[in-house]
Amino acid sequence: MRLIPGRPSRRLLALALALGLVAGVGVGGSLLPGRSASTWTGRVLDLAGLPIEGAQITIGDHVTRSDGDGSFRLSGGPRAGWIRAEAFGYLSRVRAAASEHEVILRLTPDDGRTVSIVFGGDVMAGRRFFDMDEDGDRRDAILDLAADGPAYARLLDGVRPALEAADLAVVNLETPLLDEPWFDPTAPRPAAFHPTKEFAFASGRGLAEGLRLAGVDITGLANNHLHDALDAGVDETLATLDAAGFGGGTGRYGGGLTSDAAWIPAIREVRGTRIAFLGCTTIGGEEHAIRYVATPTSAGAAACDVASITRNVAKAALDADVVVFSIHGGFEYQREPSDQIALLSRVARDAGATLVVNHHPHVVGGVEAGADGLTAWTMGNLLFDQTVWPTFPSYLLTVYLRDGKPIRAVADPMLLDGFLPVGLTGDAADRVARLAAARSTGPVVVADGSLEIGLEAASTAGTTDAATAGTIERLARGWEPAPAPGGEVGRDLLFLGTFEDDDADGETEEGDLWLPPARDRAYDPRAAATGAGGARLSRDAGNIGDAVLAPAHRVPVTVGRSMTFLARVRSADVSTIELQLGWYNDLRGASQERSVVALPVTKDWTVVRVDVVVPANAVAIQPYLRLGPPRFGRVSVDIDDVALVEWLPSEQASAETVYLRSAGGAVPLIGRAAAGEALPAAPGVEPIAGAPNAVLTVGPLAPGPAAPPVE
Repeated sequence: MRLIPGRPSRRLLALALALGLVAGVGVGGSLLPGRSASTWTGRVLDLAGLPIEGAQITIGDHVTRSDGDGSFRLSGGPRAGWIRAEAFGYLSRVRAAASEHEVILRLTPDDGRTVSIVFGGDVMAGRRFFDMDEDGDRRDAILDLAADGPAYARLLDGVRPALEAADLAVVNLETPLLDEPWFDPTAPRPAAFHPTKEFAFASGRGLAEGLRLAGVDITGLANNHLHDALDAGVDETLATLDAAGFGGGTGRYGGGLTSDAAWIPAIREVRGTRIAFLGCTTIGGEEHAIRYVATPTSAGAAACDVASITRNVAKAALDADVVVFSIHGGFEYQREPSDQIALLSRVARDAGATLVVNHHPHVVGGVEAGADGLTAWTMGNLLFDQTVWPTFPSYLLTVYLRDGKPIRAVADPMLLDGFLPVGLTGDAADRVARLAAARSTGPVVVADGSLEIGLEAASTAGTTDAATAGTIERLARGWEPAPAPGGEVGRDLLFLGTFEDDDADGETEEGDLWLPPARDRAYDPRAAATGAGGARLSRDAGNIGDAVLAPAHRVPVTVGRSMTFLARVRSADVSTIELQLGWYNDLRGASQERSVVALPVTKDWTVVRVDVVVPANAVAIQPYLRLGPPRFGRVSVDIDDVALVEWLPSEQASAETVYLRSAGGAVPLIGRAAAGEALPAAPGVEPIAGAPNAVLTVGPLAPGPAAPPVE
């Protein structure tokens, strides 16, 4: 994890989490025992998969070049980080990578008129950045209230190379920028903020300069938080953006002091291509006396409606070669677009928008790609303080345009850990890319941990014998089940239960988004069943209470869905450990039900399994593995490959569903590979677990709020 001035220490975070004060703040694991020097290997390819010779590869201060078949090898540099490839006649490519995985760098031809634009998701740096547990005590703050631009810029250090690499970088700035951005959440809300809105916040004015220093060129303001500090806050925000270089008509769009001003596009010319950016929000605050959207006489965001979108996009298309449109709306934590967002996105495309890039759900969605344009349904978060599990994975979307048309796009996965973004590598990157691929249409393929869009790809078919009734299998990387009747397919809701060091922050740590390391909890390669990461719980006879391993926040679930908890465990000291499933009827507050079951442990690695159906009124679950103190001496348990699998009918198979259960016959599979990559070998299926150790029945929970607060 990057050390940031003003950021609370690991010890403070561990104490806060242990006391239940910090919900969902991801904290990395322990430093690994000494590793040998990093050795980087990989290939540089063009878009057709052909090798590029002589490309310069840069990792930190280390440089090498690719050979005749595009391959490179370099010793030295960090274990993980951002790697850059440059070659004459091509645009450079920057991506997150780790030295233990061969990395593929695909370069886009540079003909002098190809433009690259990188899009990030929702951005704010207020509220919990100033008071992490929202108790009114700022001693756990990440940011000082008077933080300057460089301090805010450091929050984006984990993705800055990607933001700087593109011709233009665009984000959704979902916050007002104020001199006094924080108020005590335990006290009455100040009059400067919206009086009836459930969630209102602001960021410091230094965020504007920080975005500029981090490589951002354009800020979108069309969202439901621009007006959180009312008209005066919008005025202060616009003045702050102007001073930082995000001027009206060039550096910002989507908000203004009047509705006419809010619809003014930001127009930039890059390499002879004139690009217009504009957007609107569907969330206008109609239920409040003070709405969030601009009117002819009041400030706010541009309001979405069919007529306004059609008129303003068509007008911008007359003045620009490319129109990029942004819609803020849909349902929070829903990866698929709502009917309204699908309709308005089509309206924008029909009116002349080449790219439609949407926000608000705060989670990774898919893309709809075609020869004439691209729609990104939801970009997720780039910098945000949410504490709900699905908001942690995200991606940066880079689109390459030539003569006004997209020729290629790539989504590079990242993770928000402790509210801060960092690039992902390895299996974690692959899983996030699959989240997007499963909801995408058009020419898309998961390639080396990124989602490639518009790239030549190949696929192959295969089958695997049906799993024995009740057993669980997992597909090898590169394979996915094809939709077919007769069985069940599963997706892992945790996605970070392997404890691998798959973030590209340059540090050797594990346990991202799990409870932080402590005296009785460590993330250590010596506890690995597979890969290089595992978790170890330890306890002494003199201890009181249990050692606990758990994700740092609860995971949303769907009522009535069948789920399976899986983990590999071993111990030479104990014969059982406890699994506790905490059930919640809200995304905040105490659990309403706790299911506890003893799981067997042997000295050899064993897969433990618990099957359960999500009870009525449950909205979230949080699994805990618990090790109690022994009567004598010291005991420990190693844990790895923790998964929380949600089961779906096999007709809903997708790139995200890599688990199989209770198939009625041979299961059809699809293997995919991008140009220049070998198709996966014969279908690889790993048996995971047979009969469950426990089948839990949980009764309905007490009803929760009709519409739980979730932001």
